[in-house]
Amino acid sequence: MIKFNTRTKAAIAVLATASTLGLTACGTTYGPTTYGQAEAGVAAYTESGTVVGYRPVRFEQGELKGGTAAGAAVGAVGGAALGGDTEGRIAGGVLGAVAGALIGREVQKQAYSGTGFAYTVELDNRDLVTVAQGGQQPIPVGTRVFVETGANARVYPQTGGAGYRY
Repeated sequence: MIKFNTRTKAAIAVLATASTLGLTACGTTYGPTTYGQAEAGVAAYTESGTVVGYRPVRFEQGELKGGTAAGAAVGAVGGAALGGDTEGRIAGGVLGAVAGALIGREVQKQAYSGTGFAYTVELDNRDLVTVAQGGQQPIPVGTRVFVETGANARVYPQTGGAGYRY
């Protein structure tokens, strides 16, 4: 059985907290005001329309490999750095990897899950489109909106969002 001194236990706790905070920063939201780095400088097609309906939706996490892998890597490196001798570094690396993987998976799960609304919009050309996105309150039926399509689709009020919280 591996025994850890108080210093090592404290260091593992600090490492776990740092891993959690670091991975939380990698999270995303599904709202109309969040853009990925790959979308910077990329033109998107935008059409005008009117919200004709909406329904609440829940976003579920997909595969959780990225957070698990990142957490394991950070945990392994940090855990190995905490051990003193070779056995301590190996044990710290293994425990750090396991703890980091579990923390990374949970952080990613929370970051990529959420609620929002699926909006059905009648475009000015009479076509109907539906876009699901995050948000705390729905864009009301009858609101004139822009529907932006590119790497991701977004719906946002033409009024600049007055009275609408993303």
